[in-house]
Amino acid sequence: MGVSLKEVRYVHAPRCICSGISEKVVSYELDGFGDTSDRAYCAMVYLECVTHSGLYLRLMASKTRVAPLVKQGTARLELMAGRIAAQLKDAVEKALQSRIAINSAHVWLDSVTALYCLEQIRKGFETDHKRAMEPLPGSRKSSRSWIAGCHSNDNQE
Repeated sequence: MGVSLKEVRYVHAPRCICSGISEKVVSYELDGFGDTSDRAYCAMVYLECVTHSGLYLRLMASKTRVAPLVKQGTARLELMAGRIAAQLKDAVEKALQSRIAINSAHVWLDSVTALYCLEQIRKGFETDHKRAMEPLPGSRKSSRSWIAGCHSNDNQE
């Protein structure tokens, strides 16, 4: 069934964004995802290369972080995952801006509670989680404006 890492002799990881795509790309879209568990949180950014005959996905970057030693609520960890997803998306978009034109970019979270907190922050209300979403020095202030929800039956928080 599975292969042990010790048994792997050769790993091929193409570095070209468009490798394997034989036709013209119509549009490029970035999708970032953030998620968490009680021990860690993570973010990843994919580039969608849309052609007339299909969609090609490329993992552009990912980042994981261990949850703080002091116990955090799930909503706060989801916000922290959303923050690193937004930062990662900005970094990928900046790196690609001189090579390709990104048509749209989104970051997705599946926590209804975190999305509610983001909406309250966007409206200007003070929340306990506001500090988790403060922009870092030098980051773009628009990072929060495109975080959207991705509903999951498995995550009811």
